[in-house]
Amino acid sequence: MSGIAIKTLEAINNELQQALDELWRDATVAASPRTFASVLTVLQRGSEVRRALSTELAGNPDIVAQLKLYRRHLEELGEVLPRIQGRLLAERARLEGEQSHLAAASAWVQANQKTL
Repeated sequence: MSGIAIKTLEAINNELQQALDELWRDATVAASPRTFASVLTVLQRGSEVRRALSTELAGNPDIVAQLKLYRRHLEELGEVLPRIQGRLLAERARLEGEQSHLAAASAWVQANQKTL
């Protein structure tokens, strides 16, 4: 059982690392919904594995190492997600400004069509 748990945790950590790499790369742009869905799925799997570990397996040094890495990934998520949120809020404000500008331009065009 411990071999399966270690391999599962390794796979989860690898997937989380890939997702984190993508999130850090996209932190200055906009991360894709697919990336967030992937992270959520991996986190759910990690949570299930963590809960399923018995006390005796949790003392296995290889499992302890994988759990420490998993925790580091969670902490890194805690760093990157606020940056992405800030970027998304800035983009939202920019789009709302554009929308307001387009509405004003549309109103101006309609007003001028009536006078012509």
